[in-house]
Amino acid sequence: MKKPVLFFMAVLLCGLLTACGVGCAEEEEDETARFKEEDLYTVNAYVEEMTPALLEVVPDLKGWKREPHEEDDKPFEYDEERKKWLEEHRESIEEVKKEHLDEDFPGMETIESWEVVVVRGDKEWLMEGDE
Repeated sequence: MKKPVLFFMAVLLCGLLTACGVGCAEEEEDETARFKEEDLYTVNAYVEEMTPALLEVVPDLKGWKREPHEEDDKPFEYDEERKKWLEEHRESIEEVKKEHLDEDFPGMETIESWEVVVVRGDKEWLMEGDE
C-alpha cells in the first residue's frame, strides 16, 4: 500500500515540475514574441517627442475664421499669419518623424500585436497595440 502511494506522489511531483517548466518557458516565449524591449523603447521615444509637438498645434488649428457676410456654406479659412504658424508646426512634426521613423522603428503589423501595461503616475492600464 505504501509503495503505490509513494510512486503516485513521485509521478505527480514529476508531472507538476514538468508542467511548470513547460508553462514558464512558454510564458517567456510568448512575452518575447509579443514585443522586443528595444522596439518598445523606440516607439516610446517617438510618442514622448511627438505628443507635445502635436499639442502645440491645437491652439493654431482652432483659429478658423470666416470673412464677414460670407455665405454659410463657404469653407473656413486660415489667415496668412496662421498659415505660416501651421507650416512651422508641420515642419517640426516632420522633423520628429524623420528622426524616429527610420529602419529601427518597428512596423505597424508588429506594434498592433503588442499588449503593454502603461503606467503614468498612479494610473495603470493595458494598451493593446492597435490602440
